[in-house]
Amino acid sequence: MKKSIVKKGFLAIAFITLGTLQANAQQGNREERKGRPSFEQLLEKMDTNNDGKLSKEETKGPIEKHFDKIDTNKDGFITKEELENTPKKKGKKNSKKKGKKSRLTFEQVLDKKDTNKDGLISKEEAKGPLEKHFEKIDTDNDGFINKDEFENAPKPERKKGGREA
Repeated sequence: MKKSIVKKGFLAIAFITLGTLQANAQQGNREERKGRPSFEQLLEKMDTNNDGKLSKEETKGPIEKHFDKIDTNKDGFITKEELENTPKKKGKKNSKKKGKKSRLTFEQVLDKKDTNKDGLISKEEAKGPLEKHFEKIDTDNDGFINKDEFENAPKPERKKGGREA
């Protein structure tokens, strides 16, 4: 009876250990897949004629879709250098949560609103939410919003649907 309990205990520990190892291995594989694959990994998967470069016929997925942008010298092949010089995808990493807009920088607001290019936003230049909250943002009450005031302004509260409260 004692041997039977010991065997069952040992088997339970073995199964738990194996399950944990398998889960960790799968997690490791996911982490390896994050980000861009290296050129060598792409060659391994796609370079069917083993010439060390990728033709349009050999590619698939996003590489095939953007082949003409990646192939900067327009020779019909993607080399390691061309792939490494491809700009990284923009947008998703900058936004904190999917579906939420990131707050504009002061420089972006100046580009849109500063019509006289003095580096400040006047009450007349402010439109939309900026106009609505102008007095709260203009903390020194000089009639202009400067970079410091803009960056220290409280974020507007939002209702469901993305509208300002």
